[in-house]
Amino acid sequence: MNRTNSGRRPAPDPNSIEAKYLTSTVGPALIRGLSEIVERRPNDPIEYLATYLYKQAENTRAQKKKEDDVKQLELERQQVEEEKLRRAQLKSEIRALREKEEAEQKQREIEERRKREAEELAKR
Repeated sequence: MNRTNSGRRPAPDPNSIEAKYLTSTVGPALIRGLSEIVERRPNDPIEYLATYLYKQAENTRAQKKKEDDVKQLELERQQVEEEKLRRAQLKSEIRALREKEEAEQKQREIEERRKREAEELAKR
């Protein structure tokens, strides 16, 4: 039996989808893990690599969660700012409507007063 192919599957074509997937996802962590093994020379390199990869996965998940939390906080902050702007705009619109109503009311009062004065003058 050929030692290079002792029951193992042949290496995938480097241009295949599988190879590209492994290169982009597992490759960097695996390279760092193997470098650690060479540097530290643990008694059980397989156990060490498994632990290293597991820890890398935990760290990646924690980093992603942290990034997601930061994005969520930024989104919430942005929503609060937008709500503040909406409230300020609404207050401004309410103020403008009140001022308009007050001006119209004053105009009606002036017209009524003129009308009464005209009626009083007509009675004399």
